[in-house]
Amino acid sequence: MPELDRDEIPHIGADLRVVPPGPPDQVLHPCRTVVTGVFRDRPTVLGRQRRQQPGHKVPHPPAGLRPAETRPDHVHQLVEQPRPSLDVYSVGGSHRRIFGPHNHETQRWLLHAHGQNHTTTAGQNGSPAGVLKGLRSDLYRCFMDQVWRNGSASGIMALIHPESHFTDERASLLRQEAYRRLRRHWQFSNELKLFEIGNKMVFGVHVYGRDRESIRFLQAAALYHPSTIARSLKHDGSGPEPGLKDDEGSWDLRPHANRVIEVTDRTLETWGELLDDGLGARSARMLYVVNKAASSALEVATSLPRVSRVGLKHSLGWDETADERRGRFIESWGERSTWEDVILQGPNLSVCLPLAKIPNSTLSSNRDWSPVELESLPPTYVPPSKYEIIQDRKSFVDGYVQWGDRSAADFYRVAWRSMARPANERTLIPAIIPPGPTHLTQSVYSAGLPGGSLGTLVDVAGWLSSLLLDFIVRSAPKSSIPRSIIDRLPFAPDAALESDLRVRVLRLNAVTSAYRELWSEVWDDSFVVCDWSGESYLRARPALGDIASEWNSNSPLRMAADRRRASIEIDAIVALSAGLSVDDLCTIYRSQFGVLRKYDSDRYYYDSRGRRVPSAVLSLWRKKGEAMALDERTVRLPSGVEQIYSLPFVALNRERELREAYAYFECVRRERS
Repeated sequence: MPELDRDEIPHIGADLRVVPPGPPDQVLHPCRTVVTGVFRDRPTVLGRQRRQQPGHKVPHPPAGLRPAETRPDHVHQLVEQPRPSLDVYSVGGSHRRIFGPHNHETQRWLLHAHGQNHTTTAGQNGSPAGVLKGLRSDLYRCFMDQVWRNGSASGIMALIHPESHFTDERASLLRQEAYRRLRRHWQFSNELKLFEIGNKMVFGVHVYGRDRESIRFLQAAALYHPSTIARSLKHDGSGPEPGLKDDEGSWDLRPHANRVIEVTDRTLETWGELLDDGLGARSARMLYVVNKAASSALEVATSLPRVSRVGLKHSLGWDETADERRGRFIESWGERSTWEDVILQGPNLSVCLPLAKIPNSTLSSNRDWSPVELESLPPTYVPPSKYEIIQDRKSFVDGYVQWGDRSAADFYRVAWRSMARPANERTLIPAIIPPGPTHLTQSVYSAGLPGGSLGTLVDVAGWLSSLLLDFIVRSAPKSSIPRSIIDRLPFAPDAALESDLRVRVLRLNAVTSAYRELWSEVWDDSFVVCDWSGESYLRARPALGDIASEWNSNSPLRMAADRRRASIEIDAIVALSAGLSVDDLCTIYRSQFGVLRKYDSDRYYYDSRGRRVPSAVLSLWRKKGEAMALDERTVRLPSGVEQIYSLPFVALNRERELREAYAYFECVRRERS
């Protein structure tokens, strides 16, 4: 673990920087009772009353010198020029900006305050050139630049500030300079509400030193309390690596030596290779990893081929606002007779399930959706849609994304929810959608292989649905998952496990007869000898390969426990194919998927037939146990069918099943090799 260089140990008082006491020199804020800021502290200014001024400041007011003159007292040489007349000096939230007339007076002040030119951006804000060129005038970024400029060669500077520059693609120059100066970087989230800011606020403790050529600093992410990092630096490395949540579902405060990652030039190369955004390793956007197992997984991923080599064609879909205004469709719920009449939205999709939910006719909110009853789903089922197409069919088809001379909607596609929510159960949520439906870009993106192999498309869908690729996506926090992220994800299917992957992906996704062509095209006779990786903990489940070469109502997996097991086996196949160890896979699950882990332990219970128990029935069972009466275990579904949930109810152990599946497929691969 690298220590601070001896010549970087600060000499207290040797290079003191202070804010001058005179009102003309208080450039950040005029004094007032309340100032809104990142941590809601008062601005760094001195009180107007002399008795409020610290004793070590010089007692006399500053001389009224012109800006070009040097003041005789070194205490006053930090800020030489009075601030211009600006109306607002700070705003709430994670960004502070300077508002006011952007005139020559303002320009001169900005030039003098930061030692560089500024360019005018949108509105009346000024954006510094150099490392701050083209960026918003966020006050914390200006402070970073100013602190670096005023630091001595042997000085150490510690700042607490937001971290948007680590992931902002436009902040490459600032990020590069930060990497060169960083010695320690501890990323915190205010989930424990230790500070009077929003509990979702993310900030960091940044210890900077002199600029140096090689990159080398210590980093820890997802910290919730200062004591965690203090104790982690002294930890002996024993015990399981912690993550986002602990075993009780609380924010994980446990210390561990493997929380602390050494970031070097090689680490930046790994980040740059995964993100591949053309910025260069020294300016790579940061990937936040909680422990060394996660860091190892990222290094494994960089050695693999990418999805981009497949040559996917991408589709953004309709713009909900613009295309509704153009008269293509209107908001009008209704049953649809064909898939061509369906416009899909994000809630329709779940991992490897294109029909997870359907909108209710009431459309009371964006949460007004109901789960699809897979167990009784008719073969020719077409979901209802929130939007009704009103444009003539030819104009509607021609106006959609075109792949060659055909609409993208004419092909099988892998679709995924476009919004990225790293704090949720899953972040990357893909499923295969059939030819016919279109979708809205605000909630769904898709990609296909027109003229290509449908088997390859199935392979891509399998990899995208895995925990490994989901982890990579959530390691680089963004608000959406565009094609650029999908194309950069690793993709290296193992030929020895091809049948095992494809049969599971097909049985999870092909839930209606709309997938008949896909099923026939991808079918392989080896599917019939594929088997589960272990016995069912609930009942004697049907053989995985007990299927026909033509799609029928027995083709899709319908029971929740069976679908769960098939998904876990895909996770194991992808991890094994990628070269990730089972220990690292399980650590990623424990440390990076806190919500999923919590649901596995206290929400996802299954009855003896493999059905997932509804929360209302589960709540009553926790009170009564096996004494529950039959009518208390009976639920009327939205379709009107009465569903009986059979005792006993059990929760399943995902980590045990991951290890079991991994070991099974290791044996399968050895036998086939």
